[in-house]
Amino acid sequence: MGYDDEYKNNYKVTISKNVMIEYHNRLISSIFKALTLFEGKDYITKKINVSTEEALEQFQDYTNNLIFEVSGCKHLFYQNKEFISLLANMVELHRKETHKEVKSLVFTCIDIVERMKGGLKDEL
Repeated sequence: MGYDDEYKNNYKVTISKNVMIEYHNRLISSIFKALTLFEGKDYITKKINVSTEEALEQFQDYTNNLIFEVSGCKHLFYQNKEFISLLANMVELHRKETHKEVKSLVFTCIDIVERMKGGLKDEL
């Protein structure tokens, strides 16, 4: 792996840009999963399988854990200005209780991650 293929980070560990792109792809899937949980749907079958109350509780637990994961990666994204926007939108997503608001913020977060990932691809 050459120096240009490495992603610079504050953890002082070598991470390839391809691994970071894969992480961004997984993060996009994880963010989209929040919408299906809010809707009470099984992520695989897309069929409703829980009550509205259970769905909201699962959604809030899931988004809380996702926020912990992303905020824990702050040293990976220290050079990326979009990271602050992503984290702020994820915190707001966690607070929403209407389908329209959740759907809008899910796709806003996905767009931010896509821009972050695009910056990595431009560097390859």
